[in-house]
Amino acid sequence: MMENCNYDRAEMMAFNIVRQGAIGEVLHAEGGYLHDLGERFTLGDVNTSLIKTALGKTVMVQHCTNLPRPYSRINLVQGTKGMFQGYPDRVYIEGRGKPHQWVTAADVRDEFDHPLGKEIEARAAGAGHGGMDFIEDYRLVKCLREGLPTDLDVPDFTRGRWRTNQALDLVGV
Repeated sequence: MMENCNYDRAEMMAFNIVRQGAIGEVLHAEGGYLHDLGERFTLGDVNTSLIKTALGKTVMVQHCTNLPRPYSRINLVQGTKGMFQGYPDRVYIEGRGKPHQWVTAADVRDEFDHPLGKEIEARAAGAGHGGMDFIEDYRLVKCLREGLPTDLDVPDFTRGRWRTNQALDLVGV
């Protein structure tokens, strides 16, 4: 719950695209935190994890904070009808636009921007990291005050409870 990047406009748009079914059934996702933090390390550690779920879907996660590189969170969600990919933020939805060509996320923002981002945009303006810090804190406090489930939970990898858990719904302001 305390990860501000979950509330960036691009991640929230990708979430909304998935929830609307625009890219079909999600089969694969990639994410990471790749950021040269300016520290001097001799290790050069890069961690890449590949996860295959019980339902056969795959997730690739990378972490590297000490090698020279541009910043990236990777941000990729691949479905049976298209995909969203970050850096730069772009979308491909089968049957829309030109075949085999990306559409910029900005070009589909009106259709797929997450309602929370639209509703709270003015209040979050000028806050850290493009407003996502404000939205993260706002949502946590709101959920706690109102006794609501938080927007994110931790998957239950024991006894198969993940099969019957209700999907969390990221709601508006």
